[in-house]
Amino acid sequence: MTAVHYKLEDGVATIRMDDGKRNALSPRMLSNIYAALDRAENDKAVVVLTGRDDVFSAGFDLKVMGAGP
Repeated sequence: MTAVHYKLEDGVATIRMDDGKRNALSPRMLSNIYAALDRAENDKAVVVLTGRDDVFSAGFDLKVMGAGP
């Protein structure tokens, strides 16, 4: 599951990653983050990028990296 949530309030866009695990940055997660950043740009918003309460991100998804090019 890849989940990126977007919330706009008072000119501040909060982009929250929550894949239910460690928020590994897979191509799909990154694509969703980029889409949320594009939305924030269109909204002319300041951006806060965050993860769940207990984790921001574990970094790049090692399963994807190990799969090769």
